Amino acid sequence: MLEVAKASVNQAARPGTRSRAEIAPIDDGDRQPADGRFASDAGTRDAAADDEQVKTASSQIPDCGTSGRIHFLSIDTPIPALGFEQRPSYWFTANAGLIRPGVRVLDLACGSGRHAIAAAQLGADVVAVDKDAAKIRQGRDDAARRRLTIRWVEADLEATWPDLGQFDVVLVFYYLDRARMARVVEALRPGGHLLFETYLEVQRQLGWGPQKESHLLKFGEAPALVAPLVIVHGREAFEPADNAQWAAVSSVLARRTK
Repeated sequence: MLEVAKASVNQAARPGTRSRAEIAPIDDGDRQPADGRFASDAGTRDAAADDEQVKTASSQIPDCGTSGRIHFLSIDTPIPALGFEQRPSYWFTANAGLIRPGVRVLDLACGSGRHAIAAAQLGADVVAVDKDAAKIRQGRDDAARRRLTIRWVEADLEATWPDLGQFDVVLVFYYLDRARMARVVEALRPGGHLLFETYLEVQRQLGWGPQKESHLLKFGEAPALVAPLVIVHGREAFEPADNAQWAAVSSVLARRTK
């Protein structure tokens, strides 16, 4: 059984609040589970509530709905609505309790800063990195309109990284570079958390999104990819996107223990 998130979150969580996924099961017939499993850390979460069994469902594609999801970035945004690839990810919103005033946050491959801005709105000290100068300018202008302070760094993550220090939370959304995951781990201080999400290989069957194998995760791959970080919880799910489309995503919250 592959679990599909059916609820939407209309805004980034405020400090001190939490939100959890509402999950609707899709009957996966007699398919066998993948070898991997996202194991919950019983010391920080309720294992029964947080464990999500990884199932193989490469040919089980959900039917399209009647409309896509459009969400507000926050209640005070001057932008009326944002699409799936412009608003903060549900995975960010569901785990936004990690992000509080004074927390150092690094957003890697930040694009125009949808997650960097959402983290700054929660009071975090944010550094946002991307190689695209135009997107950095767009993010900087957007943050300025919101009167948010974010350090924007133009840098190619496939080259030598600038010295950014270590962070309480590292965000990696829809950017996959298997060869440099060790560098991502090094950017976390001991006790820090990685929020990671990207597309699964089955996304190619959904008719949009990345197509290259190097940009897509295999089912059950994420726990080994983020090692030696300890998985707190994770999921592999179909999410409603925009215009009656679906996104097949792998999402992980992991902690550096030492």
